[in-house]
Amino acid sequence: MKKVLFVAALAVAMVSCDTKVSNEASTDHKAVADKNAEGTKKVFAALQSGDVAGLDSLFTEDVIDHDAGPNGQDIKGRDSVKAAIAKMHTYFEGLKIEIAEHATSSDGTYHFALAKMTGKATAANPWGMPAGMSVDDTNVEVVKMKDGKCSEHWSFMSMHDMHEAMAATKGGGAPPVGEKKN
Repeated sequence: MKKVLFVAALAVAMVSCDTKVSNEASTDHKAVADKNAEGTKKVFAALQSGDVAGLDSLFTEDVIDHDAGPNGQDIKGRDSVKAAIAKMHTYFEGLKIEIAEHATSSDGTYHFALAKMTGKATAANPWGMPAGMSVDDTNVEVVKMKDGKCSEHWSFMSMHDMHEAMAATKGGGAPPVGEKKN
């Protein structure tokens, strides 16, 4: 529930970003947003391929990837995050990530991306998804920037996608709204 509220608050924050800025500030904001988007694309390309070469320039040394570790634990430190990214592509066959939209907060601190991930789960995935299960998830990716580098990352899955994943891994998932699970 906290994640749902956070995503709702995030949407409000994105919509309420200060759009009444001077042309010069607006140009600076666009340059920051474009730079952040390019960095995000490079990270997603590394997720697809497992090739983490060159990611040092995109992450702070003490970067934290929230909820990406086993059982939703944080992954801390550039080398640990890069190792997790390198391994991620082994969990899905034909992994593809498309960025539908992106935005940067007016102060340039946060970058937001709406990303769609598709592929098929492999037996190596740590989430218990059956091998061959089709994955088609839409996530909101949130990156906190520090000195032009990613210092923190969060990913929020749609409730529909989360329910499908729960049903596949635990044999049931959540009941429809208004129904009790037996």
